[in-house]
Amino acid sequence: MRRLHAGALLGLVLVALSFWGCSGGGGGGGTSTFTLAVTGNPPNATVYLNGQRVENPQRISLPPGTHRIRVEITLENGQVIAQEFVIEAGSVSSVQYELSRYRIETEPAAIEVVEGVDATVTATLRDLTANTTLEGQFSWASADPTIATVQQLDARSARVAGVRAGATKLRVSEARSNLNTEIPVVVRARLTEYSLEVRPNPVEVWVDEVITVTATLRHTGTGEVVPGDLSWRVANPTLAALEPVSADTVRIRGLRRGTTQLRVVDRRTGAFAEITLRVLDFPPPPD
Repeated sequence: MRRLHAGALLGLVLVALSFWGCSGGGGGGGTSTFTLAVTGNPPNATVYLNGQRVENPQRISLPPGTHRIRVEITLENGQVIAQEFVIEAGSVSSVQYELSRYRIETEPAAIEVVEGVDATVTATLRDLTANTTLEGQFSWASADPTIATVQQLDARSARVAGVRAGATKLRVSEARSNLNTEIPVVVRARLTEYSLEVRPNPVEVWVDEVITVTATLRHTGTGEVVPGDLSWRVANPTLAALEPVSADTVRIRGLRRGTTQLRVVDRRTGAFAEITLRVLDFPPPPD
């Protein structure tokens, strides 16, 4: 009897392995098949073998080769929690999963953005039994990068950017627990009848100087000024720092000499403006 550990989190999630082989076939010799039992918590989880749903998880027939087992449950909020195991037929007779004790929680739990707009999502690994958070090792992937892309920012967060209108999933995996979750991502079409005006344009600021920059969202057909939900970003944040002042105003401090871009996006309509930001290294002469 041999044992394999899969998705162990602090030694709590174990996969016990033993060998079952049975010979079949006829004529001039047989081909071997193997039996696999998949059990765990909760017992009513859905089990897939190589992408196909299994009707009887406690007795799965495996041909020789490498196989992927996926076990998942769907939560009330629509999130899918899953574990995956890659096994070699004949080396594994039983797989034990654990989907009841740990959760990958994300904020937000669902993402909705406009084309060209991004949103930040954070992940937390929670022990439901102890009601404590644990340090997780997260990775991120978009099910369809043509609809939304994802870029990891740090150990717990990532940036999801809308590419084109549609729906997809953001997959968040945690290495130590072998857990992953999928959260819905909806990308809405950009409303082209709106535009952003940024003042001043371009932006010039001296090192250590602070200036104020404002943005105005307008309906291009009527010229009417409408409230915006603005996001500001300096393409190279080592050159200049941003400080929000109000819904449509920020302060920009020059950090070091160089030229970059200031991007302003309205999260609601997708209207955006990208202007040149220059940081000069000598202060202006005194009056």
